[in-house]
Amino acid sequence: EEFIKNPQDIGEFVKYSRKIFAEYFTSSQAELIWWPKFKNIFEGFLDCESGFKNAQNYTEIPAELIINEISIKGKIDRVAHSENGDISIIDYKTGQTASNKDVLSGAEPQLTIAALMLIEGAIEGKMRNADISEISSMAYWKISSSNKSEIKEVCKKNDEIQLLISAAKSGLAELFDHFSDDDNGYICAPDLKKYRENEYSHLARVKEWE
Repeated sequence: EEFIKNPQDIGEFVKYSRKIFAEYFTSSQAELIWWPKFKNIFEGFLDCESGFKNAQNYTEIPAELIINEISIKGKIDRVAHSENGDISIIDYKTGQTASNKDVLSGAEPQLTIAALMLIEGAIEGKMRNADISEISSMAYWKISSSNKSEIKEVCKKNDEIQLLISAAKSGLAELFDHFSDDDNGYICAPDLKKYRENEYSHLARVKEWE
């Protein structure tokens, strides 16, 4: 985020980034482990970053979306406006990324909800709301200390993106309607046997009825 906001000489930035990290190293051993990891991550990040150097980039964008009087708040990792006006929505991942199939089916809606928030939500900061026709790409940016960074485009066709956003909006409205209805209960432990076997069951604080 610091590098995107203030692009600078790579060598100087690495020195500067060490100062940023210094307060988070809990011990010299932690620094020995994590500093080399960061340098590997940053090197891989730069390989992909070159494709966005001419874009107008926004990072960690706070947004709020209200659907059926229910507020959804979150931050969008990154939005890039290209020189030709196209908008890419990016989510950074250090672990496993969702499959295209799961995103397109709605099982993994994070990117799609981010796009919906960008279009219809309240955006904090200097960034404006986007028109749905401007969004040209939704992607995961996989960063790793052992492998090269990789940008995995989930969807790069505007007509598909529009369908996904519309489905996400109607799906959220339906979900909120269902759980706002007093006639619909929240079943915490439909299978009492499995509930008892779960090592985290006590956190649900459900009274067990025989």
